[in-house]
Amino acid sequence: MGTRVQEVLPKAGLVYSEKSSLSEILNKPKILPLKSITLERIVEMEERARKIFEDSRYPPNSSQGGRPTTGQPRPLQGGDGGRPTSSAGRPVSSAGRPQSSAGRPSMA
Repeated sequence: MGTRVQEVLPKAGLVYSEKSSLSEILNKPKILPLKSITLERIVEMEERARKIFEDSRYPPNSSQGGRPTTGQPRPLQGGDGGRPTSSAGRPVSSAGRPQSSAGRPSMA
């Protein structure tokens, strides 16, 4: 009871209030779509991504034991007779320079 609230009175008379503005204002109802076209597209994209993820997570049963597979080597086009290629795709020559046991060209 030791604290007191100080009373503040208006300097220019009574407190102004407008009671006539408390009436209800009715507006035309707005029709909002349940789902917009954009939201439907996003949901469809998420569903496709989830399906792709699930398909890649559980591959069909095969003799590989669940390991990922690589594509079969494609036959080379042209008249090279099926020579092997390097990882860069260039033909590997079997008649190279002689190599020493250290992997460097010999000094012959």
